[in-house]
Amino acid sequence: MVAFLRLSNPYVGDAIANLMMVEAVLRDKDMTILHFSRVYEENRSKTYECRIAYRANFVTNDDETSLVSPKMLQDYIDARLKTMPPGSRAFVRPCDLEDIPNEGEDILRLYVESKTMEDVEKMAEDIVHEI
Repeated sequence: MVAFLRLSNPYVGDAIANLMMVEAVLRDKDMTILHFSRVYEENRSKTYECRIAYRANFVTNDDETSLVSPKMLQDYIDARLKTMPPGSRAFVRPCDLEDIPNEGEDILRLYVESKTMEDVEKMAEDIVHEI
């Protein structure tokens, strides 16, 4: 089971590994892709960019799904997520230098996912305001 879970990062994913994982589960459960299409419900999501003064002030955990610093912002995101439908998620990470066209820019990436685009946009607006 541990080896199976190590195939892919559930937060940022790898499309090929995820596809292989789904296929393995379907085969194990003797299910077809038609069965899967009846039970799978995709959340809406969007990635936002936030320009900030200094990206080094934003430090994430190892899988970049949670802020270690500033803790107050992560606490706000966690509290906000508790008001959202189950399965919603949001995380902020500073851009890597190779992500940024102009190396002098300080940018955060905000990823938000929820059941509806309205929920995504409202949660993103609230988090950007807090940033």
